[in-house]
Amino acid sequence: MKKVSMLVVLSLVALCAGAETNVLHVSLKELELFKRGPFRDQMIVDAAKVAVQSKDPEAIAIADFVRAHSALGLIHSNSFKLVEDATTNTLFALLPILPEDLADLFRIPVMRSMTNYSGEYMPAYKVAAVRADIHLSPFGQGMLVLHEGKHAYLHLIEHHACRDLDDVDRDEVEVRTFDCRVYQKIGGPAYEQIVARQMDSINQSLAAIHEKIGDVFPESLDYDPAIDSIFGKPASKRDASMRCTGIYVDVIFRLLERAYTGEALAKQKITFIRSAYEPATRTFLK
Repeated sequence: MKKVSMLVVLSLVALCAGAETNVLHVSLKELELFKRGPFRDQMIVDAAKVAVQSKDPEAIAIADFVRAHSALGLIHSNSFKLVEDATTNTLFALLPILPEDLADLFRIPVMRSMTNYSGEYMPAYKVAAVRADIHLSPFGQGMLVLHEGKHAYLHLIEHHACRDLDDVDRDEVEVRTFDCRVYQKIGGPAYEQIVARQMDSINQSLAAIHEKIGDVFPESLDYDPAIDSIFGKPASKRDASMRCTGIYVDVIFRLLERAYTGEALAKQKITFIRSAYEPATRTFLK
């Protein structure tokens, strides 16, 4: 009891001496590092493992960028802040979304899209928010962090404009093309067989209704169990859905590349990406 009383007295003395802000700041920093730090660290590890497995130079560079240029972030009031000190102007916040954050996703307008997405890079805030409250396999989490890391790289290093929906969708096409290449390099011949089957299935469906890819897009693909033998068992339905979406984008991009070239191809890919997202939830710079 005496020790507890002494701590209380010392805390009161510190507060009365005008040190309350520093005491609270240190406590918040330590708390956030304790809560979110392990999630952030594991995200970085999983991204590096996927990148190394792919042997793709750009994937390895993005994983290195995430490790060197991200700092732990947290939700603060109606915005975000870094828990760790900024060491470079290319630093972005890597924010693991925990179960206790879910109420904030609805309260903060810019975060509402996270109720539907597993991750999102928000250029206006320099924040990559990643759902840590859903179960993902190491492959799934690694791909997710590489995806958001690529967005951050385009914004902070290559200085891509993020002023409107067109800018955002062009970046999404570039990032999804990057994702597809990682899938292809890890998946090898077995993955190519899955993609070929999906392409044939879509072509047959289009022929049956006398339509052309680009004029219509299939809504989704059936999950092929053979995927698990390549990327491992998914940890949840969301994990499987993310994996299926990645392959779906690869299949549609390849079908478009067979049917279009040049500017027409670029426009078709943007149209497809735009059809897959709700524009009202996208974020960009003013």
